[in-house]
Amino acid sequence: MKNIETSLVETIAKSDLSSITADATETGIDLLLDEGVLKDIPVLSTISGLVKTGGAIKDYLYLKKIYRFLGVLKDIPVKERRELIEKLGSNEKERAKSGENILLIIDRLDNVNKPAILGHMFQDYLLEVISKSIFLQLAKSLELFNLELSENLKNFYIGPHNNDLSSADALQSLSTSGLVGMHFGSGTINGGGGGYRKNKLGALFLGYL
Repeated sequence: MKNIETSLVETIAKSDLSSITADATETGIDLLLDEGVLKDIPVLSTISGLVKTGGAIKDYLYLKKIYRFLGVLKDIPVKERRELIEKLGSNEKERAKSGENILLIIDRLDNVNKPAILGHMFQDYLLEVISKSIFLQLAKSLELFNLELSENLKNFYIGPHNNDLSSADALQSLSTSGLVGMHFGSGTINGGGGGYRKNKLGALFLGYL
């Protein structure tokens, strides 16, 4: 059996992903497992084998996260994906390493909606809309970002906002995830002319929410 990182790269490059729905719950991943639909998608087949043989709940949730990630990539034709996959590395070893890094990112995502967001970011990377460096920055911010603060981020960039103490916790969290910058005046932030500012990463990230 191929290792999971190689299976992921093979899936992205060669697999027909048309059987994947936008949301795993639409069809029911249990039903897909029972019907064997996932056997034709290498990386899902690899993990579903673990789930079927008594895998832990973590394996099951990991399967769902990868499923949702791949659900975005199905919109890129297989032929085009096969050509684009070389961006992950010039040889099989490099591509497997890239696959491993993507799987690590997916594993660290703490919300069921995040894998699809990551999928859109990765899709833009493959299509050269964003660079590898920007993709990795966005992925790290996504890992750290609290999706409950989506409206706060939106309001900060395109709606009414302020930097008063009532929003300090939200702004601090957004700053920790790299989506809001900080500037300092003559004293401490919010107490001496300092405050929070927009940055390019936050503005770009907002487009994926």
